[in-house]
Amino acid sequence: MTSNIAESINNANRLARKLLVVSLLDFMRITIQSWSAKHSEEAGQTKTDLTEPYNKILEDNREISHRMTVSPSTQFLHTVTDGARRFTVCL
Repeated sequence: MTSNIAESINNANRLARKLLVVSLLDFMRITIQSWSAKHSEEAGQTKTDLTEPYNKILEDNREISHRMTVSPSTQFLHTVTDGARRFTVCL
């Protein structure tokens, strides 16, 4: 698989392009969904060797983040809600 997402999708959809539009879109959805799941599993198994103070900060932030919800507004703009507090994040 190449590192360029567009090339990867074009290569994966090479044979599916002959399908009807709805079938093609469904094929693309399933393909991207499986890629995301695969890479998510790989990322979850990655072990980070940080020094103890920084690892503690990271774990504390992770626990705090479980209470928050993120709603995308645009591609780069997201709203993060933590209880009654709401923040806008621009990535």
